[in-house]
Amino acid sequence: LDDLGAALRETGLEAEHWATLSENGQLLAFAARLRPLAEKGLLDLLDPHCARSGLLVRLRADHEAKVRDLESARVKTVHWIEKLSAEDTANALAVAPKVQGVLGFLNPAWWRLRKVLKARYDFCKHAVAPTWERLLADLSAEHAVMAGLSSIRTSCLEEFALEDPTAFGEDLRNLVAADAAPAVVALRARLQQSDEGTQLVITLAGLAAQFQSLRREIADLVDHPEFHGLESLAGAIREIREESDVIPELLPALRDLAAMPEKFRRAVRELPFTTRELEAACARKTLEALYREDRLLQRFDSHLLQQKLDRLAGAHRQWLERNADWIRNQVRKRFVEHVQTANQSAAVLSPEQKLFKKSYSAGRRELEHEFGKTMRYKSIRDLAAEESGGVVRDLKPIWLMSPLSVSDTLPLDTGLFDVVIFDEASQIPVEDAVPAAYRAQQVIVVGDEMQLPPTSFFSSGGDSDDELTIEEEGEAVSVMMDADSFLTQCSRNLPSTLLAWHYRSRYESLISFSNAAFYGGELYTIPDRQVMATDGGDMLVSTAAEASGLVPDLLAKPISFIRCGHGIYSDRRNVAEAEVVAQLVRSILSAETGMSIGVAAFSEAQQAQIESALDALAGDDPDFAIRLEAEYVREEDDQFCGLFVKNLENVQGDERDIILMSVCYAPDEKGRMRMNFGPINQRGGEKRLNVIFSRARHHMALVSSIRHTQITNDYNDGARALKSFLHYAESLSRGESSMARQVLDGLNPLKRKSLDRSAERSEIVSQMAEALAARGWAVEAHTGQSRFRCDVCVRPMGEDRHQLAVLVEAGGGHGVRERFLTRPGILRSFGWQVVVVTAKDWWHEPAAILERIERVLRSEIPDQETVKEIEATSDELMIPETGAEPEEATPIPTISGIQRLEFIEGNSRKFWEIGQLNETLNIRYGRIGTDGQSQVKTFSDSERASREMEKLIREKMRKGYIPLNSA
Repeated sequence: LDDLGAALRETGLEAEHWATLSENGQLLAFAARLRPLAEKGLLDLLDPHCARSGLLVRLRADHEAKVRDLESARVKTVHWIEKLSAEDTANALAVAPKVQGVLGFLNPAWWRLRKVLKARYDFCKHAVAPTWERLLADLSAEHAVMAGLSSIRTSCLEEFALEDPTAFGEDLRNLVAADAAPAVVALRARLQQSDEGTQLVITLAGLAAQFQSLRREIADLVDHPEFHGLESLAGAIREIREESDVIPELLPALRDLAAMPEKFRRAVRELPFTTRELEAACARKTLEALYREDRLLQRFDSHLLQQKLDRLAGAHRQWLERNADWIRNQVRKRFVEHVQTANQSAAVLSPEQKLFKKSYSAGRRELEHEFGKTMRYKSIRDLAAEESGGVVRDLKPIWLMSPLSVSDTLPLDTGLFDVVIFDEASQIPVEDAVPAAYRAQQVIVVGDEMQLPPTSFFSSGGDSDDELTIEEEGEAVSVMMDADSFLTQCSRNLPSTLLAWHYRSRYESLISFSNAAFYGGELYTIPDRQVMATDGGDMLVSTAAEASGLVPDLLAKPISFIRCGHGIYSDRRNVAEAEVVAQLVRSILSAETGMSIGVAAFSEAQQAQIESALDALAGDDPDFAIRLEAEYVREEDDQFCGLFVKNLENVQGDERDIILMSVCYAPDEKGRMRMNFGPINQRGGEKRLNVIFSRARHHMALVSSIRHTQITNDYNDGARALKSFLHYAESLSRGESSMARQVLDGLNPLKRKSLDRSAERSEIVSQMAEALAARGWAVEAHTGQSRFRCDVCVRPMGEDRHQLAVLVEAGGGHGVRERFLTRPGILRSFGWQVVVVTAKDWWHEPAAILERIERVLRSEIPDQETVKEIEATSDELMIPETGAEPEEATPIPTISGIQRLEFIEGNSRKFWEIGQLNETLNIRYGRIGTDGQSQVKTFSDSERASREMEKLIREKMRKGYIPLNSA
């Protein structure tokens, strides 16, 4: 490179003519071709106007003419086998005329000439042999032309040191071509003007061979070196030499790059892109290629997607309905076939059918006889086991029983049922479940291994530390924490499916702790619409009376941590906490929220203390006594939903809108804090905590005399879980959401990191959030604490509840129903408005997407689900195409003076009606379109009935029921 640069600089050419390696190659190649001229001193021939160039032109013309003459002459002498020399030809031509004639053969010269010609010429090529004189004249003409051509070449050799002026002229014409490369033209002009042209050409030509070797070596080091200059190449080689020690580290990446297509490798080397810009460019190119290949993809947008989703939703509903219809029809068909077989004449029946007819008819008569009795009925076991058993199962194909009842009641027959479903299987011992499973062809087991294990009634107390005996409704219940449940065996040996969606908690934070601590973050929880408050402050009470003032704050947040500063743990009780809980119950009932209440204590003794505190408070407050008594027996939709007071051993299976928990544990009278937390310290104590932590639907209030820092035995699983929950609840109650998140992250660090990675902000979400914020909306991205998160949440500025969730569809591992139907449907059932945005629509029409989102927020247009419901309703009201008038719907019976409310949300479509007649309330409820169920409540006077009616209506409206009319 250095030698080449020095030689090129000596040419005196402008640097622009040798700026690239390609131009350098052109100059050296020209010099190599010019070298023979330079060595012979013929560089002046580069000027076509000089005298010597004119002489060369003339010689070349004469040479070319002679060459053409020679070619013509040789055509005539082509049949000579061996041509005579010019001298012999002249001698023979002189003799030939003398020996011609009739008597010429008498001349000896004739014979000699005849012998020479016959030996050297092929007369067989002619039909008529030519004369000797003609043959010799043609050969003589050829020798003359050759002599002239030799004379011209001698002149060229003497003047230009060239033998072939034609070939040299062609080379020279190429060397002086006007269309040569600019660098060559510049060098040619420089050589004509320089006195040292010959030496310069020889120097440059001498570098040509080394230059070719250089190009091969540089091609292995630098990509497309022909486009680089000498200085650039030298700098690149110096950098490569200086950085050679890092090349081994780059080899894996370089190997990957070498495996890529040539166009991609060139783009990586040449384009001035960052990695993100290069990725974007590749994505854009790929997308354009896909659009060209698939025109349907190019036309696909959110409107077409919504049409397909509507069809999918309708088809899915029909599929479920038809599955259920098919099962019912099969049961009905089997019953009809059995009745028809039993009613047919025995003459047309096969022997097997005759036996069936006899048995079925006997069972039918036995049942009809039992129906006519007024006393002394047969037991269910007798009816199910004897001939009447087949008829009973035809009439009642679905049985709801405990495993023990199955063993006591039903015969041991493997074909008794098609399927047996075990619910709460974690509480079923293996020995109780096997007989029930034996009676069906298919088994479905449902349960939660993180719930309490099996319980045994009337069991004798064991000596194991893992056995706990408690009293429940007057009966002894033994809980074996290491018992082998049916669920445990099934989960180890049968294929399983996780039902990950959690529906109970209306606030995500109510279940987030259990999800992180006990379920490994695998549950799908619904993000909160309520924005987490950041100024909660401490909820500290010094006396029970102060608890009443905390109820508004309690109802404003999902989890409240109420610190009972005067609590003392004595005799397994905490009187102060019990009184605080009683005050909270009274204040909540007085607020007439309509929400159901449950109280959970951490021990049976504390449960009794809370019940005593409620009774004492009711004795001092008659109005509270009335409310408390009504709450104890409260029912809704024929289901008990009243106040309960239980402990962590028997609260499983219950849930309420508001759960009040009393931790009970506290320092004793001497201020000593013991680490004995009763059953929580035992094996499986964390399961007990999971049960009690997951009972609330709307609000949870934790009444505690201790903080998490006072629990020191972290080595115990149960105590560690209690400590973490106290920390989590206190942080949320104060509004310290970041601290609460740290607590969750510490429970399962690896899982939480994977969740955080799965929720990394995508570019689409970032752009959309920024655009909506710029338009004046309050925006949060990736809202949620589980695997299911809302990509963008939007609310009007200044409000504390999210209004709309944007789900960005950019592909994923979940199925179509999961992404497009299940997730939006669940969000809507929790009060969200939902807009699904595809990545394609955002890429092409971001402004239109933002406008649609804002119109939904302003209620100018409904979201997709509302549109679908409107269209479905319109379809249901359309007159059939057959022209027949639609049948009139059966009128729903009404009660005079009723008030009707309806609840339509997600898949729920319910109505509730109430009417008053003096001191009686008539209530009817059920699904819209059905007659529903009726209920009558009677009170002491009409005024009391009116108050209860107003209260019930307010409760329904708080739950989302909308009043339609008042008649």
